[in-house]
Amino acid sequence: MTEVLMPRLAELTPNGSAYLNEADFRQPDFKEVFYGPNYAKLESIKAKYDPFNLFYAVTAVGSDYWEPQEDGRLCKAKHSDMKVPTAEDL
Repeated sequence: MTEVLMPRLAELTPNGSAYLNEADFRQPDFKEVFYGPNYAKLESIKAKYDPFNLFYAVTAVGSDYWEPQEDGRLCKAKHSDMKVPTAEDL
């Protein structure tokens, strides 16, 4: 689907859109395709309201702070500068 069907649909609907839960969660360029030039602004808003990146979805803003593991757990991404909450923060 990601490699065959989605490019064809994109050709038919230039600048098309979808709800986050309807879009292809395997979209390799999800930041550009789903959010376009708004991603940086959305990332700064997310940092304000979710400073520890607790809210997660595969293609959501800030999802690259996490790496899904084979067993389904999420681990902090190696390249991440994500803050880790302390007991005082919670």
